[in-house]
Amino acid sequence: MSTSAILSSLPFAPTMKNITSTEFLSNDGGVSVPSVFLTVGAVYVVSRIVKSFVWQHSSDVHKVPSPPGAHWLWGHEMKAFMKSCGQQYREWFDETGTVYKIKAALWYGDILTTADAGIINHVLTKHIYEYEKSPMIRPIAERLVGHGLVWAEGETHKRQRNLLNPAFTIDNVRNMAPDVMECTERFITALETKLLGFPGAEGSIDMQEWTAKVTLDIIGRVGFGHDFHLGASPEAQRILKGWKNQATQGFSPMAIVAGHETTSGTVNYTLHELAKNQDLQTRLRREIIEFHKEIGREATFEEYMNGNKMPLLDAVTKEALRMYPAASYTERTAIKDDVLPLRNPIELPNGKTMTEIRIKAGQAIFFPVVSINRINSRWGDGETFRPERWLSNNADELPDKSELPSAGWNGSLTFSAGARLCIGYKLALYEYKILLASLIRRFVFHDSKTQLEFRFVGSLQPRVVGREDEGVQLPIHMSFVDEDDY
Repeated sequence: MSTSAILSSLPFAPTMKNITSTEFLSNDGGVSVPSVFLTVGAVYVVSRIVKSFVWQHSSDVHKVPSPPGAHWLWGHEMKAFMKSCGQQYREWFDETGTVYKIKAALWYGDILTTADAGIINHVLTKHIYEYEKSPMIRPIAERLVGHGLVWAEGETHKRQRNLLNPAFTIDNVRNMAPDVMECTERFITALETKLLGFPGAEGSIDMQEWTAKVTLDIIGRVGFGHDFHLGASPEAQRILKGWKNQATQGFSPMAIVAGHETTSGTVNYTLHELAKNQDLQTRLRREIIEFHKEIGREATFEEYMNGNKMPLLDAVTKEALRMYPAASYTERTAIKDDVLPLRNPIELPNGKTMTEIRIKAGQAIFFPVVSINRINSRWGDGETFRPERWLSNNADELPDKSELPSAGWNGSLTFSAGARLCIGYKLALYEYKILLASLIRRFVFHDSKTQLEFRFVGSLQPRVVGREDEGVQLPIHMSFVDEDDY
């Protein structure tokens, strides 16, 4: 039944035809204002019931298991929102399996939530243009970045991608290395000056603020040929203030910041983890310092990107991007009916096995990347920051490749996958490695016993537990490295 048919069946429908909008909303017109709201509400509820009935008989989503505890109004989404980013979805994966459905808020319908490699490869790689960003997400992307690559779908996306690809070839990214290194050195010098101002040359610094400055500097230089002067220029201060205000208030970062601050955040979370593990931090510092002593100069772009040159740095990079993907969530909506293949079949209560899921056009599919990357049944200790798992002699500790996305970087969705693989991921990797290596060579990061919680606000954002009203921040206690120890 269509919405118009439902409206025409309502008791007051015939009387509405000759009533003006002014009379309709007036107290002495045909219909009162409360009646209008009640009617609209009724239409919405009836339409959701009709849609649910139709989908239940032409789709298999209703057969998919669902976690318990859905709220009658907020569905499962409120429960997930109340915990740190990704935690609840990860728990449901471990309890329910790699595919489950959740009830959306406001009776929107069932959302298929998955970590199944079969579905991931089907949706995000093989049939990428048959699944689009949801109607709720695209208008937000349009306001933030205009009709750019993030917003585009279908042929428009293909055309824009083909135009931009040449700018991010390995040769062009290599040519960006001198600018990245210069910005990094300026950042390190400024941070040393800041630390010298503390009594005893050690103290707590909000690294979220500082790394945002240097990564904005880098994107300004390599992307626009503009110098933001390490956040000191008026335009840089406006950008950084706008970003922090939006992130604190729960909005997606502005377009220019959305690209640069993803690297900033991952560096910060890595420092937070290394501060809690002094042995790992010391081993990483020794590897970086000894490699530079051996070559007698600064490492080149190729040496940073070659995982065999500094294997622990490479392992830390992979582990940090596993645990702290900036784009922590992604979703798609089917634009036509389809059948999703399952890598891991679902055992149904009746004893039958489901190897595929029929879906209808409009079905929402949710990929909580940060949760997928931490599933304990897949990683063993998914919530533990343990870079050693990535070293060559520990390859047997990694999940089977068949369980991981086939077209994503390092078998993950950290940079998305397929035709939507992040176009600048090579630059992001180099930027991350040189920033982290430079920081670890100059400074020691100490555990301040600060407990963090994470929210997804366009990207992963940290808050200090108990000090949430202070907004986005990541304070770390720092001191200088004693080079005689290495």
